[in-house]
Amino acid sequence: MASTQIPALSDLIIHTPLVSFPSISSPLLPSYPHTVHLKLENLQNSSSYKIRGIGNMCIKRCQEGVKHLVCSSGGNAGLAGVFAANKLNTPITVYLPTTTPTFIVQRLKQQSATVIVKGDVWNVADEVARDACKEEGYGYIPPFEHPYLWEGHASMVHEIHQDLSRRGDKKSPDLMVVAVGGGGLLNGVVQGLKEVGWESTKVLAMETIGADSLNQSYKAGYCISLPEITSIAKSLGSKSPSPTALQHVIEGRAISSTVTDAAAVDACLKFADDYRMIIEPSCGAALSVVYNTSIIADMQLSGMLPQGKLNIVVIVCGGSVVNLQQLQEWKIAFNL
Repeated sequence: MASTQIPALSDLIIHTPLVSFPSISSPLLPSYPHTVHLKLENLQNSSSYKIRGIGNMCIKRCQEGVKHLVCSSGGNAGLAGVFAANKLNTPITVYLPTTTPTFIVQRLKQQSATVIVKGDVWNVADEVARDACKEEGYGYIPPFEHPYLWEGHASMVHEIHQDLSRRGDKKSPDLMVVAVGGGGLLNGVVQGLKEVGWESTKVLAMETIGADSLNQSYKAGYCISLPEITSIAKSLGSKSPSPTALQHVIEGRAISSTVTDAAAVDACLKFADDYRMIIEPSCGAALSVVYNTSIIADMQLSGMLPQGKLNIVVIVCGGSVVNLQQLQEWKIAFNL
């Protein structure tokens, strides 16, 4: 395919809505202490923000002459990859761990991806995917540690900047909240904040306990590898974080924090009631910050965040590795 025929990133993504939180139907509305906006990346065609970075990466690989794309995934990166590959008219092979739900495997196959299941965690599937790219013409799509990914993810910050500016809000947000698995979204958001001149905005990086490789690495002072992923938020299941993401936390551009699986699921349930949309617990990790205001209050009390009413943007990263039945089962399991 000639480079002039390759679609641009704008052909692969949509400008997602920026909506107010709490919703008008939420019991939180009357006395909520902060100004909050939700960036609904769950409405992307691939059902998550990953199409931004993965899509940009696939475009760059095709421009470099790659004839067959390869990625590893817990599900969402694969869905983004196959969506981009189909738009680029390029074959793709997706490597998945055994923990990936069957309905995601089938969905990828239905979209013409070649699917190979290897290993009980994403890291194992990723190693096999890297080996497959030794074949000539094959191009590896990394999950979170590459400038092309961050460039794609940064586009959402530009959209947020445009939308707030159109509404007459010229101030930068005090806080932007993201969920962290490997850290690609965090890296892209930090890059985007710099590009739009919002370098004073702090990024709050949320993980669930049991998938908290970034938080554990920050405490250790270097990138550690978790012995296993015990959280139900499998989309956050990277045993080690992006070194770049860890550097952002160490240097103070981002704050690392964790919540329980129960808190993440509770946020998913409340979001479903408020906005009539289903999201993964990985996304619930970020939303838990605004549903449980004590998280921000404790950070303000400790001096990590400024006092008073904050302007907050939460990236609702979405995800397809969930369905109504699972959400109901988790509700019962956590007695919510």
